[in-house]
Amino acid sequence: MTAPANNPTAALPDSAIDDEALEWFVHRMGSHADSDDQALLAWLAASPAHRRAYARWEEEWLALDAIQTEAIARSAQPAAQSSRRRTRRWVGAALTCCGMFAAVALWFRPETPQYTHHYATHIGEQVDIALPDGSAITLDADTSLDVSLFAGRRRVTLPEGQAVFHVRADATRPFEVIAGPARITVLGTRFAVRHTPGSSAYPGVHIAVESGHVQVAATTSRSWRTLWREVQSSPPVELLQGQQLTLSTTGSPSPVMPVDAASIAAWRRRQLSFDNITLQDALAEFARYGSVNAQIRDHNVASLRVTGTFDADNPQAFYRLIAKVLPVRIQQTTKGPLIEANS
Repeated sequence: MTAPANNPTAALPDSAIDDEALEWFVHRMGSHADSDDQALLAWLAASPAHRRAYARWEEEWLALDAIQTEAIARSAQPAAQSSRRRTRRWVGAALTCCGMFAAVALWFRPETPQYTHHYATHIGEQVDIALPDGSAITLDADTSLDVSLFAGRRRVTLPEGQAVFHVRADATRPFEVIAGPARITVLGTRFAVRHTPGSSAYPGVHIAVESGHVQVAATTSRSWRTLWREVQSSPPVELLQGQQLTLSTTGSPSPVMPVDAASIAAWRRRQLSFDNITLQDALAEFARYGSVNAQIRDHNVASLRVTGTFDADNPQAFYRLIAKVLPVRIQQTTKGPLIEANS
């Protein structure tokens, strides 16, 4: 079953909204995927009419459930009542339940992806991927992701690393990226995502848009029954061209900030851009590209701050520079460079 298309800008007649709300309601009842939770949140956030329609179907379901419960209870009345009447009521209730379960089963049958693939890069490796739908992905070093293309949607999961997505527009097949606590949904655009949970310098998930726009929201494990009530307090964030934000590890978004499109994903040019990160974290970034990780034995030295853009493949130039601007010296040892305080 494919989740209903999420098009917040479309103006639908009331009957169409009602039908769409029913489709969302029935689909969501049998789905336990975070992606469906978030897609529903986005649809509910798009319009008060969406929320009202969804609430009506929820009330209808509860009312119908009560009717079924009453019918089944009546079927167990004392034996003094007519056996034929008792049987008729029981059969009617049973047929109602069976019909509903059959309909639900049809809606919830597993959906088979048309294409799946796992991609991964090694230390220092960068790879360009062409997907069957016409989209393209560039993977940075030490990155893994999984692609699943369905008839009505496209999904990428990014457990670790960095990637730039150039999504081919297809209004009938939304494209979403799941990265830690973040869910990024698009129709067609180019954007960069970083999710490196092992890096203390880059917590959470960072998203920057080169062209088009994306919708960013937090994934959730909350029950579907409470999702629509929480929409107004936690709506998705729209990111336009030249904008960026970071979603914390708990799913809280930072303020939307401007970003120079030319500076997005500098790693594609084998450049590392540091903005006031620790020396220890800067060395960890160089290590992603195959450089011998220098040793630091002094916590005070490891905590020194670094800002600038550097060649990922030339750590020696980085060492020479920091020896000039920081109170450190570089010693060459059999285990590699040793950075220590300049006494």
